[in-house]
Amino acid sequence: MTRSVAALRRTSALGWGAVSLLAAVAVCLPTRAVAAEPDDSDRYSLHAEAHSYLRLFQRSLLPGAGGARVSTQTWVPLHQYVTVRALDLDTAWSRDSVDVELSAWGSAAVLFVDRRPDADAERLLDGDVTIANVRHRVGPAHVRIGRQIVVAGVSRFSQLDGISAGARTDFGLGIDGYGGMTVLPRWAEQPGYYHLGSAADSLLRRPDALPEPSRTQNLMFGSRLFYEHPRYGGLGASVHHQSEGGELGRRDVGLDAALSAIDDVSLLVDGFLDTDSGGLVEARALLDTRPVERVDLNFGYRRAEPALLLSRQSVLSVFSTDRFDEVGGELGFRATSRWRMGGGGFVQVFGGEDLGTRLSLSTRIVPDDAKRVALQFALGRVAERENGYWSGRASLRFQLLEPAAVTAEQYTYVYDAAIRGIGTSTVEALSADYAVTPALKLLLGTSLTRSPYAAWDAQTVVRASYVFDGLPGGGGS
Repeated sequence: MTRSVAALRRTSALGWGAVSLLAAVAVCLPTRAVAAEPDDSDRYSLHAEAHSYLRLFQRSLLPGAGGARVSTQTWVPLHQYVTVRALDLDTAWSRDSVDVELSAWGSAAVLFVDRRPDADAERLLDGDVTIANVRHRVGPAHVRIGRQIVVAGVSRFSQLDGISAGARTDFGLGIDGYGGMTVLPRWAEQPGYYHLGSAADSLLRRPDALPEPSRTQNLMFGSRLFYEHPRYGGLGASVHHQSEGGELGRRDVGLDAALSAIDDVSLLVDGFLDTDSGGLVEARALLDTRPVERVDLNFGYRRAEPALLLSRQSVLSVFSTDRFDEVGGELGFRATSRWRMGGGGFVQVFGGEDLGTRLSLSTRIVPDDAKRVALQFALGRVAERENGYWSGRASLRFQLLEPAAVTAEQYTYVYDAAIRGIGTSTVEALSADYAVTPALKLLLGTSLTRSPYAAWDAQTVVRASYVFDGLPGGGGS
């Protein structure tokens, strides 16, 4: 473990440096934005977020195989998230045409192996840059360079270091494209660590002898052609190719449509194919409607082949995993301004044979006009071929003062068949939040969990969040 931690510390230097730089920028931006003189000829917007989490985890696992003793673990991690975004900046050749976005995180933690007085403690440092890019807009076209996340079409939330570009005509026809190196999980470079399903042998005696992953052998590119109408919705066709270790990871093509030709009715349909196997990876259809005032209805259908969602380089992708079909709907009813209720039901078919169900009922009550108290209750039922469970949730939120509130929650799960001899799981949670200013909010929360895998799991979190939005000369919050 010592070697892994040392490598982790070496590779985290860049992430920590970026977090420190972005935190300094986030602190300085609001002051400069508010103090700037109004200038109607040059308007740009600034957005800064800083979220700090201090957590305490302590869990006592149930005995392992043969009653083997499992030590109590205690974690004390500090996580810092920072985002800075500047929009509509000027260049020497164009005005209000450049957007800059930076997002990073860092963490420091202490792990106590158990509660013995002589227990070892190890400090862990980590951090990374999530997003860092510049976008330039020229008329109906744009280009973005740097680390970015692609979500359009069949990309399935892909992260890359590279370039993306697109253009759109006045009548709604457009095209987007992207390409670059896949952003690899940083922990994939640690000796002895492997993703679930990795083709590499996780039982090697000397895992450090394996070559480190090469960025140039992990590439992706894709494109989406679309048409969007301001009144009736849009259509799109997309393709995504991704290589891993120089071999094919996945290659998908897909279609999507969002239609809203009728008031209070919208239809979303999408689906994509794996061109390597020719199989349908996933297809969805969702209909949202409001037939009468205060009533919302939605109906949905989904088919998925879980094995095709994996990389072609994963050993798990060669195993047959039953596809499943799911169909059902949800109903929401606003009885009064203080009382809402809803329910839903879905039927699942696994492999074309086995049936499963997912049912839910919920209600939300606000008894007073000032809305200082809110009550929520929910009951759920999940039935599958191997096991099922009933679930219940109750929550109470009470506004003590205008800037302060307390929330209490209780979750209970009752299994049809006991797991490891235990038939229930429970979670109790209590939190208090306080808005120091419109931009700065604090939260203190704690929870206690009991499950078939832990005699108890206690967690405490302290969160400080700062969010600033503003225009030069226009103030911010």
